[in-house]
Amino acid sequence: MAVLKARLAGLGVTVLPCHLGDVEPTLVRVSAQVLGTRPMFLVVHPDLARVAGVPVVMDYDQRSPAARGRAPPVAGPGRASP
Repeated sequence: MAVLKARLAGLGVTVLPCHLGDVEPTLVRVSAQVLGTRPMFLVVHPDLARVAGVPVVMDYDQRSPAARGRAPPVAGPGRASP
């Protein structure tokens, strides 16, 4: 969040996760390429592992973006074309 706040304050160019940058209308994508990745961890208490919906999310997160059918970024207001 500190990097996002710094960027919104006008401090240069940064790399942000799409879920942060895409919702901020004042930011513009400068590249349609993925510039980096990070592992993601989903932590679930054993008592909640079988609650409706949780196994669906767990299964979804274990598949790669390509297997999930993730489309490339779409151009929109303030967005660069892929």
